[in-house]
Amino acid sequence: MNAARNHSVFAGLLVLLFLVGTPLLVPGVQAEETAAAAADTGNAEAAGGGGFAEKIVLGILGICSVLVVLVLVHKLVSWNKTSSNAKELQKSLEPVVKSGDLENLTSACASSQAPLAKVLSPILAIEKTLRPDQVLLLLRNKLKREGELLKKHLMILATLAGTAPFIGLFGTVLGILETFSAIGESGFSNPAAISVGISQALVATAAGLAVAIPAVILYNYYVRKANGAVDEAEHEATEILILFGRM
Repeated sequence: MNAARNHSVFAGLLVLLFLVGTPLLVPGVQAEETAAAAADTGNAEAAGGGGFAEKIVLGILGICSVLVVLVLVHKLVSWNKTSSNAKELQKSLEPVVKSGDLENLTSACASSQAPLAKVLSPILAIEKTLRPDQVLLLLRNKLKREGELLKKHLMILATLAGTAPFIGLFGTVLGILETFSAIGESGFSNPAAISVGISQALVATAAGLAVAIPAVILYNYYVRKANGAVDEAEHEATEILILFGRM
């Protein structure tokens, strides 16, 4: 358990460094290349490090990367807690299921925050006798609600995964427009400065992909993890309700 936790934390730190470092590092490399080109060509404007619009786009992508990191940290913490609660509930339910004591089952579920407990508790708390179809409907509603809670904040990752590449592309388009505008004013007398301007424009696209790729990976991973937890809770809850004559 500790090894798995350490592995998750290590992986999270790697992603954090990747997300935060890329938007900050790329502009730094860009500035160095720009300064070198300016020194070679004598063009003072080339050392400016890109247009104002490009810097705004990179700033927006930097904020997006921070959001991805925040969601990652939240999920690491919440899933650590969920896994711990599920294991504790599993240990406490083993003797209860064997004994068939409904009162102890209700008490164990009421005192736990594991997905299985949060699904079973409202159903076990109902004192009147329910038909199997009514119990099944309640079970499905509780499972749906629990699935939504486990997937909380994942829409942020989905949104960033879909929009970050386009934000980066927008910055690239603005940068290329500025480059062509400069070419229109001064012609092709300074090829080095032109190439630097194009490379600056492509930085925004690279930064957008650097945000989107980890966001897609994390979104798919945690959606699959949430679906697996809901399926497991459904199977276990169904078995328990059948064994205790509530379904």
